[in-house]
Amino acid sequence: SQYQAVLAVAHIPPPASLEDVLTDSTSPRRIVALDGISNAGNVGQIVRNAAAFGLDALICGATTAHPYVRWAVHASMGTLFQMPVVGPLSLHPTLLSLKQQGFRCVAAHARDDARPLWETDFSGDVCLVM
Repeated sequence: SQYQAVLAVAHIPPPASLEDVLTDSTSPRRIVALDGISNAGNVGQIVRNAAAFGLDALICGATTAHPYVRWAVHASMGTLFQMPVVGPLSLHPTLLSLKQQGFRCVAAHARDDARPLWETDFSGDVCLVM
């Protein structure tokens, strides 16, 4: 369908810095990092679930759809505006930095021998990478 009027006018907040996110959150900290997710609707759905589970921040890798495109905002049902967004940035050095600061990075992967999510230990500071 085609839109015949203005949908919305909004200001995209400036990206948060990882340092500010870590300073402003308390342990145990939960962060989700996205890498290579090109579908904006999927980005929005991940953001909505991250907000529902009380995660502290979203890190967007350089290969992920921008979280503030219309479909991502729509799929997030507005929860995107309740969570700090870091990036886009190069994810590898960011994850290394998090590991040096005591985070455990857990990756979601669709391998046959992967451990189910419900068997994963999420105690302590965790960054879930998708």
